[in-house]
Amino acid sequence: MDLLYFSGNLAENLGASRVLPDHVRKVFSETNPTITMEDIISLDENCKLILLALVRGLQATGSAYIGLRGLRESYGVVCEEFGVKPIETFEEHLQDLVYRGIVDMKSLMELGISGASLIDLERVLNGLTERLRHGLES
Repeated sequence: MDLLYFSGNLAENLGASRVLPDHVRKVFSETNPTITMEDIISLDENCKLILLALVRGLQATGSAYIGLRGLRESYGVVCEEFGVKPIETFEEHLQDLVYRGIVDMKSLMELGISGASLIDLERVLNGLTERLRHGLES
């Protein structure tokens, strides 16, 4: 109930005529941080690389979601950057990220970071990129 109340307040403060899903996501992400450093540390290297590829793909498009094809392309670039051979079990690792609640998969054409609204996506992605880099380099 509080989630709807605060989402309505946010929408009103932003001058919106109605509450949109992005307002709810913003309030939810502020009250329930979705991806912690512990979450990232617990991931294996392949999941970290896929997540970093997703973050970079989202940053490149400026959108809250990207397609599977775009994610695969971004993943190839990230693997090359870290000198790692791309894995053949890409989909299984991506599904693991979905099951953990880190990645939001609406369809094969809509993959994003769970709980990140378009309103604050840039801040979330920048912070996540730093945590992932730290996790991959340690």
